[in-house]
Order: sequence, then C-alpha cells, then structure tokens
Amino acid sequence: MKKIKNKKKNKATKNQTFETYFFKNKIFRYILTPKLFNFKIIGSMITRKDFSSKLLKNNYYVEMSISEILKTFDNYYRIYKLKLSELKYNQFHTNFEGYKITNDKLFSLLVKSYSTIELSLKIKTSCGTNFIIFSLFTTDKYFHSNRKGFYGKKSSIKKARRYCKQLLYEKLNNQTLEYLFSNLYTNYYQLKLTHFARNFLPIANFYIIKIKKIK
Repeated sequence: MKKIKNKKKNKATKNQTFETYFFKNKIFRYILTPKLFNFKIIGSMITRKDFSSKLLKNNYYVEMSISEILKTFDNYYRIYKLKLSELKYNQFHTNFEGYKITNDKLFSLLVKSYSTIELSLKIKTSCGTNFIIFSLFTTDKYFHSNRKGFYGKKSSIKKARRYCKQLLYEKLNNQTLEYLFSNLYTNYYQLKLTHFARNFLPIANFYIIKIKKIK
C-alpha cells in the first residue's frame, strides 16, 4: 500500500512540475474579431510573455464559423479564415484572410439530374489586396414540370455564368475588406440571377463557396 501511495505522490508532483514549467513565463491572450464584428472575443492563445507583433509574420490563422461569431445557427457552414495581425494591450487583433463553406453543405448542393455550374473571378479590394472568388449555382425544374431533373443547355449556362461574373465584379470589386466579407452570405446574387435567367434557365440556389487570397 505504501508503494502505491508513493507512486501516486510521484505522479502528482511530476504533473505539478510539468505545469509549472510549461506555464512559466507564459500568459493567455484573447483573440478578437475584426472591426466588422466590433472586436468580439472568439478565443484565446497561450504565448510567451515577451511575445511581440514581429513574430506574427510567421502567419498565425484562426478559422471561425459565422454562427459562433453572431450567435446564430443558420450560418454554421460558413467559415471565416482570420489572420492574427497585431498585438495590442495583450490582445490579438485579426484581419480577414479567406472564406469557405463546409464540405457537408457543399455536398448537399450537388444533386443528381440537375446542372451544377461553377465559376471563379479575380477581384481587387480598395486596399490593393487580390482575391479569387469561387461560386456555384444549380438548376431547378420548371413549375408544374413532370421531369425528374433539369440539365441546362450549354448556351444558357454560358449566358448565366457571364452575367453572374459581371454581377459579382460590379458588386465586390474595388471595395473595402469589410464590405467584401460582409456581402458573401446575402440573397442579393441569387435573386438577381434568378430574375435574369427566368426565361431560359431555372435557378435553384447560388452560393459563394470560397474566397482565397492571392499573394
């Protein structure tokens, strides 16, 4: 019994020494959202006490669902990629770096017997940052149609894709980062595209699925 007690004491002392060694000269610092979301606290990171903003050049990133930021449940599949930009008052500030939707949501959009149209577009923000926007939209069957699905004609798809690129470019090019990343999950694009293609291509939905920064 004495040997067992001694082993437990040794384990406890080892754990204590490890914790004191690991947390020595280290502190937790909060991670804040960009200004668009009023600098909300979204997490924390343990760093050395002498950690400086110069070390952020090593590129530290955080991925966060919009639902976690806004405390809602309808945008859980929309993910922001945030980059730690600077350290102020022992708090990490972040900037927008990218955006994507989760794979489960993406796979749910791919339905048999319907056309899936993809497109990509390069834009430039007002601060000079370049991004590539990846989007997709799918077809729907006409009202009162008995067909199981609907495949769009090549000419119709080409026409809708061209209009969609023009729409995104006019709306998002040469805008601020805050404007760009706050206009990703609006119904504006789907409504405009559905209205434009109502006579030749029925549209089921439209999504911006990814935004990637060009370095």
